[in-house]
Amino acid sequence: MFNAWDCRERPPEEGAAAGLQGFGVDKNFLSSLKGILLETELALTFVIFICFTASISAYMAAALLEFFITLAFLFLYATQYYQRFDRLNWPCLDFLRCVSAIIIFLVVSFAAVTSREGAAIAAFVFGIILVSVFAYDAFKIYRTELMPRTTEGLAAAPGKKSTGLWVSLDLGFLADCHGQEDGGGRGVVLEERKKGWAKEAGDKSIWSAFDPTAHTEAMATLLLGH
Repeated sequence: MFNAWDCRERPPEEGAAAGLQGFGVDKNFLSSLKGILLETELALTFVIFICFTASISAYMAAALLEFFITLAFLFLYATQYYQRFDRLNWPCLDFLRCVSAIIIFLVVSFAAVTSREGAAIAAFVFGIILVSVFAYDAFKIYRTELMPRTTEGLAAAPGKKSTGLWVSLDLGFLADCHGQEDGGGRGVVLEERKKGWAKEAGDKSIWSAFDPTAHTEAMATLLLGH
């Protein structure tokens, strides 16, 4: 996870999960960039919670909720315990955590500053700083984890489409040859199939129109003559 960051700027490697026995804290992670970001978010969230407690208690629930969520992520990363839940998409969850925190603290910060109280104004200032930290954290997650995965998925897609294209072309060539041999009987049928595949490819895509079962049956018919 976070494999695009260097060893000082990412949570612990997943390979260490097999030797994970307890809740030992990884000090290297706490001093990494990701660890410092989580610690800063945790500290600022607590400060904002104190400011809301002294001024507008109606908003302190939002700060308290984000405090516990950030604390949970810091605990999971620092202890490597998140590796036991390998089916979860942790970069995506972390990204959503940052985005939701940005929205929440923007709303409560601008709502609190209207009260004109000293503690509320302090909460507004710390809230804007915290939003900036969350935005930077979300940017790092997107650049190092989410965007590379999207790029890999797009890079793999053209290969699939080209495979379907060449199978269709090979079947078309065999159909033409076999049609010449038997006077056009089976070749005409397969030519109609080929037109149907081409129509589907025009409506959707070559790969989505490619039916492996249909192509296999057609290939057996052409080669075996049954």
